[in-house]
Amino acid sequence: TRDEFSAEFYRRHNVAAVAAFDCLPLFISQRFPEIIAEKSVKPYVVVTNGVNMQQHVFEKMLDEAVERYGADHKIIYLLGSSGSLPSEDERAVNFIRNHYVQGGRIEIRNAARFDEFLTLINEAKLLITGRFHYIIAAMCTKTPFLAVGSNTPKTDIVTASHGYDGEVLSPKT
Repeated sequence: TRDEFSAEFYRRHNVAAVAAFDCLPLFISQRFPEIIAEKSVKPYVVVTNGVNMQQHVFEKMLDEAVERYGADHKIIYLLGSSGSLPSEDERAVNFIRNHYVQGGRIEIRNAARFDEFLTLINEAKLLITGRFHYIIAAMCTKTPFLAVGSNTPKTDIVTASHGYDGEVLSPKT
């Protein structure tokens, strides 16, 4: 499992488990040291959805990002898929296309390659996300982020265990 909380849950239910950590930081440090070695902040904010983030929460979060940062920062909605989109991303993209893209206020980017994904997060002024691995990428690149919880406690646990001093926001409200 990724954390001691989950490992203990499995042990209580007589399932053998060992607490470990996600391998993404090791992968990033070994395969992309040049990206994390150079911190160059550009004037954009990256926003993503989350696996169980309710649509009205996403819309409110995106509206707030545009209001706070949109005057002097590009807002990028980051997709990380080389295949079909999850349903929450499809809904988000439709919302953006219907409410924002016409004015050029939000750019939708699909980072189909991992180096593109990591570079976008590394160069962002801020990442606002409900996606666990995006949070880990932000931690690896030292990119400031606002975390939204997910359908498991893993976001809360990884942020708390690695010194994140911000609040993990609820995906429901």
